[in-house]
Amino acid sequence: MSRPSAGQAHGGRDGIGRRIVGTLLLALAYAFAALLGGTLEVAPVNVSPVWPAAGVALAGLLLYGRSLWPGVFLGSFSVLAVVLVASTESLPRGLLTAAGVAAGASASAVFATFLVQRFALERVPPHSLRGLAALVGLGALIGPLPNTLIGTAMVGLAGYVEPHHLAGAAASWWLGDVVGILVAAPPLLLLGERHPIGPSRSVAEALLLLFLFLVVGAVAFGPWVPATRQYQLAYLALPLLVWAALRFGLAGAAAGNLLVASMAITWTAARQGPFAGLDVGESLRLLQIFVVVVSVTFLALAVVMEERAAAHRALSAARRELRNQVEEQTRALRHSLALLRATLDATADGILVVDGQGRIVSFNRRFLELWRLPRSLLEAGDDRAAIGAVLSQLEDPDGFRARVEELYGHPTAEAHDLVQLRDGRIFDRFSRPQWLDGQPVGRVWSFRDVTARRLAERERDRLLVQEQQARREAEQAHARTIFLSEASRALATSMSFAATARRVVGLALAGGGRFATLYLVDASGRPAPVAAAHFDGAAIGWLLEEDGGAPPVPNLDGRVRSTLEAGRSQQWRGDGELGPVLCVPLASRGRFIGVLAVGRRAGAGPFRREDAAVLEELGQRSALSLENAALLREAQEAVRVRDDFLSIASHELKTPLTTLKLQLQKMERILRRDPTDTRIVGLLQSVVRQSGRLHALIDELLDLSRITTHRIALVSEHLDFGELVAESVERSREPAARAGSSLLLTTEGELHGSWDRVRLEQVVGNLVSNAVKYGAGRPIEVRVRDQGDLVRLEVEDHGIGISPEDQARIFERFERAVASRHYGGFGLGLWIVRQVVEAMGGRIWVESVAGRGSTFTVELPRGQPQAAMGEHPP
Repeated sequence: MSRPSAGQAHGGRDGIGRRIVGTLLLALAYAFAALLGGTLEVAPVNVSPVWPAAGVALAGLLLYGRSLWPGVFLGSFSVLAVVLVASTESLPRGLLTAAGVAAGASASAVFATFLVQRFALERVPPHSLRGLAALVGLGALIGPLPNTLIGTAMVGLAGYVEPHHLAGAAASWWLGDVVGILVAAPPLLLLGERHPIGPSRSVAEALLLLFLFLVVGAVAFGPWVPATRQYQLAYLALPLLVWAALRFGLAGAAAGNLLVASMAITWTAARQGPFAGLDVGESLRLLQIFVVVVSVTFLALAVVMEERAAAHRALSAARRELRNQVEEQTRALRHSLALLRATLDATADGILVVDGQGRIVSFNRRFLELWRLPRSLLEAGDDRAAIGAVLSQLEDPDGFRARVEELYGHPTAEAHDLVQLRDGRIFDRFSRPQWLDGQPVGRVWSFRDVTARRLAERERDRLLVQEQQARREAEQAHARTIFLSEASRALATSMSFAATARRVVGLALAGGGRFATLYLVDASGRPAPVAAAHFDGAAIGWLLEEDGGAPPVPNLDGRVRSTLEAGRSQQWRGDGELGPVLCVPLASRGRFIGVLAVGRRAGAGPFRREDAAVLEELGQRSALSLENAALLREAQEAVRVRDDFLSIASHELKTPLTTLKLQLQKMERILRRDPTDTRIVGLLQSVVRQSGRLHALIDELLDLSRITTHRIALVSEHLDFGELVAESVERSREPAARAGSSLLLTTEGELHGSWDRVRLEQVVGNLVSNAVKYGAGRPIEVRVRDQGDLVRLEVEDHGIGISPEDQARIFERFERAVASRHYGGFGLGLWIVRQVVEAMGGRIWVESVAGRGSTFTVELPRGQPQAAMGEHPP
């Protein structure tokens, strides 16, 4: 049975289950002990001298809690019910008597457990004399009384015992419970508590002692010695019990008592041994008194010995603790002395202690270091010799000696003065008397090197200068922060590109420059100056022709290119009339967009790191502002182009529609007057031409949408490029003739290949119509040539030509080299041509001189790639 905890005894299914199991186990143990007690009955009175079940019940409740009392009831009831029912013809009377006796046994067990635990001051006795007294006096003597009274009453009422025998039965009942408790309970309690065995744990000694117990028990209680001599032999067991108590403690005493009682009771029940006299009652009483006396005596001896051993252990522990404390105090004293000595050696002051007779008592290492004296000189203890050894180091040796003699002549005087050494060191000298019981017994000299104080003062002055410098730098950093903050605010006030560029150079001057120039990378990747400012900030202007010139600034193109190549800021020293120059690259979105060059006047010092950092930060913020301004300008330009396109588109679409309307109205009037009038044919031809023009304009708008959204797929077929060009030229001869131009076609070589016929006709038609439009009525030459893997188309006119700055622009959307009011169209023809040519894997370019005409050249591979057309980034 495991001992339940409080939590297990009162909560949960586990606690209830364990309680039931414990109750059943205790019932079995009680029943077994009761049956064992029944086997020890002494004839002819059939009274058992010992009832071990009482000891089992008390031990079980002490160890595992009073809540297991139903186990005592069940065990007692089951045994008595069987015995009584078997011995009587009345089943109800037997069961009722068994229940009453079982109730008395349960009440005694609970009552004895309560008394023992209440007065023993220990949960499970006997570990002390108080616990043993509670177990014997309360548990064994008083505890069985309820069982005795209730049990005797029940068997008397049931008629199992005659009334005149009730007193004797009650006495025997009570003595049997007392003996059972004293014999059975201590071993069970010690076993349940797992009480240690000691001081001896020798198995051989235990076996020898057991053997001697058996031998002595057989001799003292057995049938081999005449009864007249066994009274004296019964006490041969006492030395063995003393041995067991002394060597094996409580466990040995309890086991020895159990062995002796078992053998004495067994032989007495067999009517053998010293207690088997003629009077059975007297024999039982003598046996029970013997067992009680022996059990109590040797349990008390074992308890006393264990308490003595515990006291001895406590005394030994106290002695060890005291010895440890003494050793610890000794170590602490030594530590204090060592600490005091270490403190004296570690102090910055040199200390010398002299007694009243002028003998050196103590000194520290610092004193030796300050005066550079050998230790042996001071260990000799002669103060006069030590004074003589230091005089050579002093600036005023006579004054030093006189002052020492004066203080020695006045034992209670105190002094503080300065001692100047020849090597430049200065000592603070302190001298105080050493007191003992109110009397001066010596003098303590203390010397402190204050040379370091002067160094510290100089260091303090230096740190003060550094602090002031740091404060100035902090103020400058704060000013730079304010400058950058204001610069950010200034750059954010306007999104105009021109205003932003002027602000950048103006802020660069405020950041510490005499002049500043802003360079931006143009479409060709070359840096070009766009804004500059002088030191006074008054001459700010664009470096572009339309802005009316620029302030005079030095040429820094080479240094700007070097900065862009290096990708980091670079500084050049002054050269002649040019002072130091700092070039800061401007980066935005992972690419360099320009350089900010800032210069100082000739002869000025270079830019400091802090100035360069400010200008670099200004450059980063300027790059972002310029990029934003450029994006805004592009957006505004896109809006303008859109508005222009809408204006042109409305005009271009309105023109053929107006012509169509006029021609149709004229035809209506003619038809009403004369349906056979021949002028109708000419009017119909004009209507067809205007419809074709309107259809071409609408096609251009559709192509714009399709190309932009990648919705035009090229369909290749094998064809003769020369024939296709010839057909397109033939279709354009009439419009060319109306414009006063003639078309001349020349083809050379093998011109077969795979292309999209429709789109290729669109390329040729747009180029020829463009030449007719801008050819100024002069001849137009169309040439088709074999170039190996390529074919080349050249369309040359001798018209107005294209200026160099417009030649790249004309291939963009809505762009044209001349004003839209002079020439019609949306400005989409050449852009569509470029998209088609590039989609076919070819390229297009123009060569032109203003006033002399233009030559558009297209080169195409013979096999076009199968891809959708779409606008590609430039």
